[in-house]
Amino acid sequence: MFLPAHPGCPDDVKGDGAACGSAVARLAKRVGSRAVTPERTCIACRGRAPQSELLRLVRRGDLVVDGTSPRLPGRGGYVHHGCLDLAGKRQSIRRNFGSGAVLDPSVGAPGGSSGDGGLR
Repeated sequence: MFLPAHPGCPDDVKGDGAACGSAVARLAKRVGSRAVTPERTCIACRGRAPQSELLRLVRRGDLVVDGTSPRLPGRGGYVHHGCLDLAGKRQSIRRNFGSGAVLDPSVGAPGGSSGDGGLR
């Protein structure tokens, strides 16, 4: 698929525009695919997985809570359900959410996370 160069693209870039990394070039790579499943990176193991398979964590005050459902606003981080202990060992929670952030104990407990982020 040939795409014309966009205004910010260098003159020597011809063809599909992939060399300049433009949005047009990224869109051209996705042409033909029906649904794009969003992928996120686990803050503990750095592995990539579909967003639906990960737990979204959000900071509320000093507590980091489950912000998956309902989706809470604010800066979020994603983690595999099995990587919560690893996140504590590697201090991924502190690095992602700040030095005062503490993981809510109910997040890792089976059936303990209400998902409301403590907003009752």
